[in-house]
Parts: sequence; structure tokens; C-alpha cells
Amino acid sequence: PFPAPRGGPAKVVVASQNLLKVETVVDALQQTFQKLPASPALNSLEFLRGAEVIGVSASSSINEQPWGFDETLQGANNRLEAAKNNHPGANAYCSIENGIVEMAGAFF
Repeated sequence: PFPAPRGGPAKVVVASQNLLKVETVVDALQQTFQKLPASPALNSLEFLRGAEVIGVSASSSINEQPWGFDETLQGANNRLEAAKNNHPGANAYCSIENGIVEMAGAFF
């Protein structure tokens, strides 16, 4: 499902310029290759080893503080589409949206 890069490292676009979100994606990629045992599924992601990860401006087009799962998911999807439209040609895209969700009488 992911297009392999043509010459040079893969490019992963994070739909945010928030340094914490970008570093989270970098850490997740590094941990994927450091801690997981070799497997056919991991081999299909091998092209992401050493990928260039960049954060880009991408609006969520929702409230500043999303409330509920649906609004949070909508914000993530909006950011993802904005990143894809404004920065085509990446090998993979990632969107992270923070929101408040109520579950079992508690807020997360």
C-alpha cells in the first residue's frame, strides 16, 4: 500500500509542525526497526528505515480543543487530507490529533 521511494530515503510527512508530534513519529519509526523481530510484515515497511520525516502546516478545521472521538477523528482526517493535498509525493503520511474523550464517566 505504500509507494517505495525512487532513489534516496523515503519521505514521511507529519500533518503538523508541532515538534512533539514530529518527534513521536520519528521515535515510532526508530522503535519499529529496533525492537520488533524480523517478519514478512516488517519487511514490507523496510523502505521506511532511515526515512526523512518532516512536519508541515495542516489545518484540522475543527475547534481548538476537539471534544469527543468523532470530532478528534475528523480533525486528524482533515489534517491528513491537507498534508496530502499540499505536499504530494511523500511515501507515507501521518496525522495526530489531540482531543478530549469521555469514557466510563472519566475524561481522557
